[in-house]
Amino acid sequence: MKQRSSKKMKAYIGLDTSCYTASAAAVLEDGRIAADFREALPVPDGTIGLRQSEAVFVHLRTMPALLEAVFQQIRQHEAAAVCASIKPRPVEGSYMPVFIVGKSMARSVAASLGVPYFETTHQEGHIAAGLLGQVEMPEEFLALHVSGGTTEVLQVRQKEAGYDISLLGGTKDISAGQLVDRIGVLIGCRFPAGGEME
Repeated sequence: MKQRSSKKMKAYIGLDTSCYTASAAAVLEDGRIAADFREALPVPDGTIGLRQSEAVFVHLRTMPALLEAVFQQIRQHEAAAVCASIKPRPVEGSYMPVFIVGKSMARSVAASLGVPYFETTHQEGHIAAGLLGQVEMPEEFLALHVSGGTTEVLQVRQKEAGYDISLLGGTKDISAGQLVDRIGVLIGCRFPAGGEME
Protein backbone atom coordinates (compact mmCIF):
# COMPACT_ATOMS: atom_id res chain seq x y z
CA MET A 1 0.00 0.00 0.00
CA LYS A 2 1.43 3.40 -1.02
CA GLN A 3 1.64 6.07 1.62
CA ARG A 4 0.29 9.45 0.62
CA SER A 5 2.85 12.26 0.82
CA SER A 6 2.26 14.64 3.72
CA LYS A 7 3.93 17.51 1.87
CA LYS A 8 1.62 20.50 1.60
CA MET A 9 1.09 22.13 -1.77
CA LYS A 10 2.09 25.79 -2.00
CA ALA A 11 -0.62 28.41 -2.43
CA TYR A 12 -0.11 31.92 -3.80
CA ILE A 13 -2.57 34.57 -2.61
CA GLY A 14 -3.63 37.56 -4.71
CA LEU A 15 -5.62 40.69 -3.83
CA ASP A 16 -7.20 43.29 -6.10
CA THR A 17 -9.15 46.32 -4.87
CA SER A 18 -10.32 48.03 -8.04
CA CYS A 19 -12.97 50.73 -8.36
CA TYR A 20 -16.01 48.47 -8.14
CA THR A 21 -14.87 45.00 -7.05
CA ALA A 22 -12.97 43.64 -4.06
CA SER A 23 -11.20 40.38 -4.96
CA ALA A 24 -9.13 37.81 -3.09
CA ALA A 25 -7.94 34.52 -4.57
CA ALA A 26 -5.35 31.80 -4.27
CA VAL A 27 -3.67 29.66 -6.92
CA LEU A 28 -1.85 26.41 -6.17
CA GLU A 29 1.65 25.69 -7.43
CA ASP A 30 0.22 23.32 -10.05
CA GLY A 31 -1.87 26.17 -11.52
CA ARG A 32 -5.26 25.18 -10.08
CA ILE A 33 -7.42 27.94 -8.59
CA ALA A 34 -7.89 27.05 -4.93
CA ALA A 35 -10.00 30.06 -3.93
CA ASP A 36 -11.71 32.87 -5.81
CA PHE A 37 -13.84 35.35 -3.89
CA ARG A 38 -15.06 38.73 -5.03
CA GLU A 39 -17.66 41.23 -4.01
CA ALA A 40 -19.05 44.10 -6.03
CA LEU A 41 -18.96 47.39 -4.19
CA PRO A 42 -22.50 48.67 -3.63
CA VAL A 43 -23.40 51.73 -5.69
CA PRO A 44 -26.55 53.64 -4.66
CA ASP A 45 -29.45 53.39 -7.13
CA GLY A 46 -29.56 56.17 -9.69
CA THR A 47 -25.89 57.08 -9.33
CA ILE A 48 -23.09 56.43 -11.79
CA GLY A 49 -20.23 55.52 -9.53
CA LEU A 50 -18.47 55.94 -6.21
CA ARG A 51 -16.01 58.55 -5.05
CA GLN A 52 -12.59 57.03 -4.40
CA SER A 53 -12.90 57.85 -0.68
CA GLU A 54 -16.21 55.91 -0.50
CA ALA A 55 -14.72 52.97 -2.41
CA VAL A 56 -11.67 52.87 -0.10
CA PHE A 57 -13.99 52.73 2.93
CA VAL A 58 -16.05 49.87 1.41
CA HIS A 59 -12.88 47.93 0.51
CA LEU A 60 -11.64 48.29 4.09
CA ARG A 61 -14.92 46.78 5.33
CA THR A 62 -15.08 44.05 2.66
CA MET A 63 -11.57 42.64 2.31
CA PRO A 64 -11.20 40.98 5.77
CA ALA A 65 -14.13 38.63 5.10
CA LEU A 66 -12.78 37.79 1.62
CA LEU A 67 -9.35 37.02 3.09
CA GLU A 68 -10.94 34.83 5.77
CA ALA A 69 -12.76 32.90 3.03
CA VAL A 70 -9.51 32.41 1.08
CA PHE A 71 -7.69 31.10 4.15
CA GLN A 72 -10.56 28.69 4.86
CA GLN A 73 -10.19 27.30 1.31
CA ILE A 74 -6.40 26.88 1.51
CA ARG A 75 -5.99 25.75 5.11
CA GLN A 76 -4.63 22.35 3.99
CA HIS A 77 -2.00 24.11 1.83
CA GLU A 78 1.05 26.22 2.61
CA ALA A 79 0.83 29.96 1.84
CA ALA A 80 3.99 30.73 -0.16
CA ALA A 81 3.58 34.37 -1.28
CA VAL A 82 1.11 37.24 -1.43
CA CYS A 83 0.61 39.59 -4.38
CA ALA A 84 -1.49 42.72 -4.85
CA SER A 85 -2.40 44.92 -7.77
CA ILE A 86 -1.16 48.33 -6.64
CA LYS A 87 -2.28 50.62 -9.46
CA PRO A 88 -4.37 50.57 -12.65
CA ARG A 89 -1.58 50.28 -15.25
CA PRO A 90 2.18 49.63 -15.22
CA VAL A 91 3.10 53.20 -16.16
CA GLU A 92 4.44 56.12 -14.19
CA GLY A 93 1.71 58.30 -12.76
CA SER A 94 -0.92 55.55 -12.78
CA TYR A 95 -2.63 55.88 -9.41
CA MET A 96 -5.99 55.38 -7.71
CA PRO A 97 -6.48 55.39 -3.91
CA VAL A 98 -8.56 52.17 -3.94
CA PHE A 99 -5.46 50.11 -4.72
CA ILE A 100 -3.78 51.20 -1.46
CA VAL A 101 -6.23 48.99 0.46
CA GLY A 102 -5.16 45.79 -1.32
CA LYS A 103 -1.49 46.75 -1.17
CA SER A 104 -1.62 47.45 2.57
CA MET A 105 -3.50 44.27 3.38
CA ALA A 106 -1.30 42.11 1.15
CA ARG A 107 1.89 43.48 2.70
CA SER A 108 0.49 42.89 6.19
CA VAL A 109 -0.59 39.32 5.40
CA ALA A 110 2.79 38.53 3.80
CA ALA A 111 4.67 39.95 6.78
CA SER A 112 2.54 38.03 9.28
CA LEU A 113 3.04 34.78 7.36
CA GLY A 114 6.75 35.41 6.76
CA VAL A 115 6.38 34.97 2.99
CA PRO A 116 7.41 37.19 0.05
CA TYR A 117 5.21 40.06 -1.11
CA PHE A 118 4.90 40.93 -4.81
CA GLU A 119 3.25 43.77 -6.70
CA THR A 120 1.46 43.86 -10.03
CA THR A 121 -1.13 46.08 -11.71
CA HIS A 122 -4.82 45.74 -12.49
CA GLN A 123 -4.10 45.76 -16.23
CA GLU A 124 -1.54 42.97 -15.92
CA GLY A 125 -4.16 41.01 -14.00
CA HIS A 126 -6.60 41.39 -16.90
CA ILE A 127 -3.94 40.12 -19.31
CA ALA A 128 -3.05 37.17 -17.07
CA ALA A 129 -6.74 36.26 -16.70
CA GLY A 130 -7.05 36.19 -20.49
CA LEU A 131 -4.17 33.72 -20.65
CA LEU A 132 -5.68 31.25 -18.15
CA GLY A 133 -6.09 27.86 -19.75
CA GLN A 134 -3.77 28.63 -22.66
CA VAL A 135 -1.28 25.83 -23.17
CA GLU A 136 1.32 28.04 -24.77
CA MET A 137 1.44 31.70 -25.73
CA PRO A 138 3.97 33.41 -27.98
CA GLU A 139 6.52 35.62 -26.29
CA GLU A 140 4.88 38.62 -27.94
CA PHE A 141 1.18 39.21 -28.69
CA LEU A 142 -1.52 41.87 -28.98
CA ALA A 143 -4.09 42.35 -26.24
CA LEU A 144 -7.35 44.28 -26.26
CA HIS A 145 -8.00 45.58 -22.74
CA VAL A 146 -11.64 46.56 -22.38
CA SER A 147 -12.81 47.21 -18.82
CA GLY A 148 -14.73 49.83 -16.89
CA GLY A 149 -12.26 52.65 -17.40
CA THR A 150 -9.99 51.33 -20.15
CA THR A 151 -10.25 50.59 -23.85
CA GLU A 152 -6.73 50.00 -25.19
CA VAL A 153 -4.85 47.95 -27.74
CA LEU A 154 -1.58 46.73 -26.24
CA GLN A 155 1.57 45.07 -27.50
CA VAL A 156 2.61 42.61 -24.80
CA ARG A 157 5.96 40.88 -24.41
CA GLN A 158 6.22 38.21 -21.76
CA LYS A 159 9.10 38.58 -19.34
CA GLU A 160 10.39 36.15 -16.74
CA ALA A 161 8.25 37.97 -14.16
CA GLY A 162 5.33 39.86 -15.66
CA TYR A 163 4.94 41.69 -18.94
CA ASP A 164 6.48 44.51 -20.94
CA ILE A 165 3.44 46.44 -22.21
CA SER A 166 3.36 49.10 -24.93
CA LEU A 167 0.25 51.13 -25.69
CA LEU A 168 -0.60 51.01 -29.40
CA GLY A 169 -3.89 52.90 -29.17
CA GLY A 170 -7.00 53.53 -27.16
CA THR A 171 -9.85 55.89 -26.45
CA LYS A 172 -9.06 59.47 -25.52
CA ASP A 173 -12.43 60.31 -24.00
CA ILE A 174 -14.92 57.69 -22.76
CA SER A 175 -14.05 54.00 -22.56
CA ALA A 176 -16.29 51.21 -23.83
CA GLY A 177 -17.07 50.19 -20.26
CA GLN A 178 -18.10 53.71 -19.28
CA LEU A 179 -20.32 53.93 -22.37
CA VAL A 180 -22.09 50.68 -21.44
CA ASP A 181 -22.55 51.91 -17.87
CA ARG A 182 -23.97 55.29 -18.88
CA ILE A 183 -26.39 53.81 -21.40
CA GLY A 184 -27.39 51.15 -18.85
CA VAL A 185 -28.18 53.72 -16.17
CA LEU A 186 -30.19 55.78 -18.67
CA ILE A 187 -32.42 52.77 -19.44
CA GLY A 188 -32.86 51.86 -15.77
CA CYS A 189 -30.07 49.35 -15.05
CA ARG A 190 -28.06 49.45 -11.83
CA PHE A 191 -24.48 50.75 -11.96
CA PRO A 192 -22.16 49.16 -12.99
CA ALA A 193 -24.52 48.08 -15.77
CA GLY A 194 -22.40 45.55 -17.69
CA GLY A 195 -24.04 42.45 -16.21
CA GLU A 196 -27.61 43.64 -16.79
CA MET A 197 -26.81 45.01 -20.25
CA GLU A 198 -25.30 41.67 -21.24
